[in-house]
Amino acid sequence: ATCTGTGTPEIVSFPAQTAQYIRVTLTQAYSSNWWSVDELDLYNGSGTTTTTAAATTTTAATTTTTTATANCAGSTSGETQLNESSFTGSSSTSGSTGPQYPISNVLAGSSSGRFTTGAAQAPGMNYEVNMGSAQTFNEIGLNAPDYAGDYPRGISVQVSTNGSTWTTVATCSPSSYPVTVSFPSQTAQYVQVNLTASTSPSWWSIEYFYVRS
Repeated sequence: ATCTGTGTPEIVSFPAQTAQYIRVTLTQAYSSNWWSVDELDLYNGSGTTTTTAAATTTTAATTTTTTATANCAGSTSGETQLNESSFTGSSSTSGSTGPQYPISNVLAGSSSGRFTTGAAQAPGMNYEVNMGSAQTFNEIGLNAPDYAGDYPRGISVQVSTNGSTWTTVATCSPSSYPVTVSFPSQTAQYVQVNLTASTSPSWWSIEYFYVRS
């Protein structure tokens, strides 16, 4: 979650998570006040409350994001490509009907397949991969060597265990193809790349989509 505080108490809801750690990071500066926390309460939807901290005060903010450990110029060194024979690709992008083969061909490891938006890049366009079952991975790669100018100008990489609840693991601004994005290891069945920036007249095309561990 990313929020702008308006007063005390601050209550933030989000999809259910299973984790050992939780961190709240300031994203704005304010010189007139310190930031103080008397209580940090966690709720699980069952009517119970767990108080995990008390009397915490800080005098300086730090700059951290949930994707700080992502590498938008990752290396394939030491990585193993997952077997994509059971993977399927799809897109909810309206009008993604440009000159392309079935978009699952992007996963076949051959330039005989292409996904393209068929229109200028715009935020919200996406390409989604269903891996058929939960896989553990820490990197994805995108490439379209026959359409070098169709690289994405801005992307977010998301993962999901059920195809409906998504977690963002990286946000990047590529400058060319190929695009290789590394992030902390994930176990999920779905991975999705969403455009976050516009460019015209370039479409967004993918000939190869790799998932690596």
